[in-house]
Amino acid sequence: MAAKFLPIVVFFICLIAVAGALSLIFYFDLDERLIELLQWLNERGWQTSLLYILIVAAAIVLLLPGVIFTMGAGFVLGLLKALSWWWPAQFSAPLLLSLLPATCLVKGHHAG
Repeated sequence: MAAKFLPIVVFFICLIAVAGALSLIFYFDLDERLIELLQWLNERGWQTSLLYILIVAAAIVLLLPGVIFTMGAGFVLGLLKALSWWWPAQFSAPLLLSLLPATCLVKGHHAG
């Protein structure tokens, strides 16, 4: 009987988690801070693309919702510029994450 209601319980737990996350975003004005960050990035010139890729890669590593960064970048930087920088960020983070354990193992092997 308990297994019958498990999907419903999981759904409501996820719904409460999303509502809590949205509440925190609006309480701390994180959406405004993200827009300020992206406007600051837009003023950096040639460094903008590298910084944006690093920020999105860090968001992926920290399991932050990437859609916020993508939509904010599209709003501030423009659709084509944001999409052209979004693709390298989406592929560089998993690549770096997959290389990190191998690098640690190799360094640990040589050090020991």
